[in-house]
Amino acid sequence: TGDKINIELYENKIKRLVIKNNPFIIEKTKYNYYNQIEGENAHMIFKNSEIHKITIDKLAKSIYVVKEKNKIIGFNKSISQKMNIVFEKNKIKNIKSFGQIESTFTPINKENKQKGVKLRNFFWEEDSRPRYINDIF
Repeated sequence: TGDKINIELYENKIKRLVIKNNPFIIEKTKYNYYNQIEGENAHMIFKNSEIHKITIDKLAKSIYVVKEKNKIIGFNKSISQKMNIVFEKNKIKNIKSFGQIESTFTPINKENKQKGVKLRNFFWEEDSRPRYINDIF
């Protein structure tokens, strides 16, 4: 989500997507927890209709699920000036944070096992999520 979303197409395929002002990117995991990213602006680059890179600039915040041997062990929350996320075959390959970085790890416990851990602006609206390209246009 974001205040303004621009999509750049090339030969009917998404080439670039820019979310201006208040981007919030959420991925629901198979464990029913949420990986989350927010910042001031988000720039996404696609290759062959698959996401290749996301750059979050100005106060990048993230929470992601930490697994060990396919078991959730906790949540990592970080804040940085900028964040680059590189994907390979629709999976995160590399995450780099820049500038002053604050990071905290929250181990899974009874309380957050029920609700997970969420950024302040978290908003998940399952029924309004586009599932197909025709849902967008």
